[in-house]
Order: sequence, then structure tokens, then C-alpha cells
Amino acid sequence: MSLHGKRKEIYKYEAPWTVYAMNWSVRPDKRFRLALGSFVEEYNNKVQLVGLDEESSEFICRNTFDHPYPTTKLMWIPDTKGVYPDLLATSGDYLRVWRVGETETRLECLLNNNKNSDFCAPLTSFDWNEVDPYLLGTSSIDTTCTIWGLETGQVLGRVNLVSGHVKTQLIAHDKEVVILDVRVPCTPVARLNNHRACVNGIAWAPHSSCHICTAASCIRSTVFSAHHTL
Repeated sequence: MSLHGKRKEIYKYEAPWTVYAMNWSVRPDKRFRLALGSFVEEYNNKVQLVGLDEESSEFICRNTFDHPYPTTKLMWIPDTKGVYPDLLATSGDYLRVWRVGETETRLECLLNNNKNSDFCAPLTSFDWNEVDPYLLGTSSIDTTCTIWGLETGQVLGRVNLVSGHVKTQLIAHDKEVVILDVRVPCTPVARLNNHRACVNGIAWAPHSSCHICTAASCIRSTVFSAHHTL
């Protein structure tokens, strides 16, 4: 990485606040770039865009912008070829998509599926579709999942994860994960229930469309193999 002398093995950057969320950029023209979200116990929080200066072999802050509440998750657009606009999404009270420029970052759109109320259910997480970057999915503390179309800013699908009196997946005290097909969001493709404690993390395998890893509070992870039905 360094242009002068032997390159470092460990790079450090000290943020001015507790870091709550972070994500690597995958754009080929923006190497070694991170987005960092703050955890400050008040309404006003921050997001920093940090990049590696290869001359000095140090990470430096290239941009900082305000964010309401801490970001529960942030994610760069999964654009490995650099063909889409340089976008960053953040979740908190709402899902926000930001357009990153050379000198400033501005809000591109705010996605809100509860426009008829002054109150909102905070978003606990989201994910960006790697095959079609115009699709994003969010999970909410009110036990709903929503699929968004980025081009229109409209809801493409929504599923309520409460069945009768039993709360199901993607909430803090439950032990199951539901696999959904966005074309038929009301009918789960599969239910994964091998954990003995609440599920607090999930990740699809980057090399396979039918493998997912889930993590639970018992500090173990289990790999599930499901039939690919999409």
C-alpha cells in the first residue's frame, strides 16, 4: 500500500466517538475506504468517510456528515465494477440513501413506509441486493420486513413477522430465521430453527445462493443449506 518503504501490516484510525457501525466500500476506484457511524446518546450523531492515504500510509477522514440517532447499520452500494452512482445507505429511524461526492455528501432519498403517522418503528438492520442494486430490504423493530425499490422509492413488498400470538424471526428474543421470496413475501420459503438462543446475526454466503450462516447469543454459528427456489 505504501509507496515508500515496507508497507504496514496494521493500520489504525481513532474516531472522535464510539464507533457503532462500519462498512467497507467495494468500488475498485475507491480502495481502502470505510464508512463509520457514531454512537452518541443524543439525537445528533455522525457518519465519517475514512480513506487510506497511500503516501503517508495512514487512514484519514475525508468527509463527515450529520445523522439523526446512531446508525444501526450502514452499507456502501455493492458495486464492484464502479458503474453505479457512489451511494451509501444508513438505517436508524428511517432508511436513508446518501450520494457521496468528492467534497460533500448529500441525502439522495429518505425511505419511509409509515408516512401516515408522526411515529416510526426504528429499523434494526437492512441489506442491499448484490444482483440488483436497486433493491434494498429492511427489518424493523415492529417485526416487519420491507423491500424497497431504489429507483422509485416505493415499497415493493412487506411482510409482518407476527403470526397469531407468536412472534417469529428477526426480533431480539426469537430463535428462528425465515427465508422469504420477495415475489411471494407472505409465504416463507424456509424456517431455520436449529438455535437454542435468540438469533442476532445472519449473512448469506458470497459464493452460493443456497447457503446462509446464522449467529445466536449462545456464541455459536450454524450453516444451513436450503434448496434454491428463487
